[in-house]
Amino acid sequence: MKRVAEVVFIFFCAIFVLLFGVAIFAKPQRYFSEQENRRLSVFPRVSVSSVLNGKFSQSLGDFFTDQFPLRAKFTDLKARSELLAGRGENNGVVFGSDGYTVIKPEYDSLELYRKNLSYIEDFCAEYNEKGIETTVFFAPRGIDVLTRYIARPAGDRVWEIAESESLDIINANAELCEAVWRGEYVWNKTDHHFTALGAYISYLKLCGELGIEPIKKEDLKREILSEEFFGTVYSRAGLEDAESDELFIYRWSGDGEIKVINGKSISGLYCLKKLEQKDKYEVFLGGNYGHISICGEGEERPTVMVIKDSFANSVMPYLARDIDMEVYDLRYFSGSITDEIERVRPDRIVIFCGIDTVATDGSFRKLF
Repeated sequence: MKRVAEVVFIFFCAIFVLLFGVAIFAKPQRYFSEQENRRLSVFPRVSVSSVLNGKFSQSLGDFFTDQFPLRAKFTDLKARSELLAGRGENNGVVFGSDGYTVIKPEYDSLELYRKNLSYIEDFCAEYNEKGIETTVFFAPRGIDVLTRYIARPAGDRVWEIAESESLDIINANAELCEAVWRGEYVWNKTDHHFTALGAYISYLKLCGELGIEPIKKEDLKREILSEEFFGTVYSRAGLEDAESDELFIYRWSGDGEIKVINGKSISGLYCLKKLEQKDKYEVFLGGNYGHISICGEGEERPTVMVIKDSFANSVMPYLARDIDMEVYDLRYFSGSITDEIERVRPDRIVIFCGIDTVATDGSFRKLF
């Protein structure tokens, strides 16, 4: 009887595997996952070399993983099982209280981070000597400021290393943490960026360094753009029914007159058509580009070169009231920063990046 039960079990398992195998090839291939915000692996090309060197088998495994039927449901099931097991994380995402999720800081090595800090330090020293003031602002990670909802991991040293350098770095970590403990909505629950309120707090700190009289909070008008914003952390976490974020902005009188120039395209500070897509954070300036110009009309204003990542996108709309900006994202810019400084002749240079970008991205070598 036991033998019969084993045979029946094996039979049904084989049928299950066969049906799913057929389904993988029968259904149309998906090329992009909106939920995960990434490209999916498709069936690999077969060649003698790819079979012999093992690349075909590796690519085939990626294909089966990405094209598996009901993949989102199984991903959700895995995330829930991790939570039920008391692990508190899934796929590199840490689950906190009140619906907050953050990406777990994991770095294979801090060697790249130290190199990037050195690049930034040398760059600032060079242009300070040439009479162009430089300012460096590092935005935190969710794990750094959401201490009310998520415990910080032991052994994380990125801020300690940054503070040990001779480079003068400013941040708004303390101000953001205080706002979190007051219950203010300064950080997204499903995304790795701060909200427009967190961006405003960072802007206030930056204004003190730049000598700009900041926009008063009472002079800003809060405008909700979407109540269904699911960001990058949601894409990794795997929970389908996670609580959505509210995507909002703060408008100041006259911000509609500011122009954002991307090559031949001219738009405003907020690209509302981006609300129709999964990555709604791109509503700020329309997303990430190698180079854009942000300029006002009328009287001549100071020009600041901003070297940034996506964290600056929600901060620059505030800065645009008082300064013109030539904005560069080293991850997408293929030109020479040195040549651009000669062309633009900025009054000041600001490097505004998330500290995680500094720890993981290899594009800072483009500063020279």
